[in-house]
Amino acid sequence: MKTIIAIIASLAVFAGAAYAGCGKNVTAKGKAKFNKETKILTVDPKPAKAKKPLKVSAKTKVTGKDGKVAKLEDLLGGDAPVYVVFEHADVKLISATKPKEEKKEKK
Repeated sequence: MKTIIAIIASLAVFAGAAYAGCGKNVTAKGKAKFNKETKILTVDPKPAKAKKPLKVSAKTKVTGKDGKVAKLEDLLGGDAPVYVVFEHADVKLISATKPKEEKKEKK
């Protein structure tokens, strides 16, 4: 009985770990607005894959048209669309130009 419970518990741990680190990034293009108080970014039109509000953190990279680091305020509010790359609800990149696709190594 103890072994069965141990096996079920270990499977639950592995299933949770596999979901947490899936590495599936989604790119959305549109006009973006940022709420400084809640640190939530909204993209219009709303990305279909965004189930939760998109949260901006200190790890979020912001790049301008030249590909160099830029301020978030410089990208928002204009007529030009921005590209937002996110995983689940965490924003990884906000860019003025289309980001390059990352190739993953096959194991």
